Amino acid sequence: MKLDLKKLGVLGTVLFGTIGLTSCLNNDDELPVVQDAGFVAFFNVSPDSNGVRFYSNDRLINQNSTNYSQFFGYVTMEAGTHQIKVNSGSGSDLDTISMNVMKDKRYSVFAVNEFENLELVAYEDALVAPGAGKSSLRFIQLSPDAPQLTIAIEGIEAPVGNLNYKQATSFVQINELINKDLYLISTETQDTLFTKEIRLENGKIYSVFSKGFVNTTNTNQKLDVQIVPVN
Repeated sequence: MKLDLKKLGVLGTVLFGTIGLTSCLNNDDELPVVQDAGFVAFFNVSPDSNGVRFYSNDRLINQNSTNYSQFFGYVTMEAGTHQIKVNSGSGSDLDTISMNVMKDKRYSVFAVNEFENLELVAYEDALVAPGAGKSSLRFIQLSPDAPQLTIAIEGIEAPVGNLNYKQATSFVQINELINKDLYLISTETQDTLFTKEIRLENGKIYSVFSKGFVNTTNTNQKLDVQIVPVN
């Protein structure tokens, strides 16, 4: 599954514009046509949560609950200030953030942390189109009990970043990676906490993030990395 963002080839350059973007807004109400709009994707990265629902200005966005590791979008949203709310699905409001959506900009909203302290965080998706033989990625550290993590990838000399909880890199270009290992390393102790073989293909843009708990016996909630193709 990938985020619903189509690319346009213009004179050999990948341009990300409003053409080709579709709304995934799922609501029983009839929606107005939005002229000046931004685009928002939604993720549930709270490891011990059940399905959650997202709202914008009290309008339900996802009719079906979004479970851990699930996501949807990009959703078309009118430019301006939105009160983004996440609900437990059983009627309890868990967190609300105020978010300024700008015309033609793209954003990702994540439900994070353990369910008891679930919160919303948002990031602008300032996409970087990869050059020939390259892919592009951004990494976000969303594992709530992890120490500062050094993100390293086999075949890349410099670390992708040293990130505390909820910190993110920018989108950056890297060489295409086929079946290379990604490592999450404790910056302080240099212990490798997690390893995963990944594939980042030529011409693709990826949103990559850590998730899950370092300290848990629940296999489904353990530290992991999720890779979401954007194009």
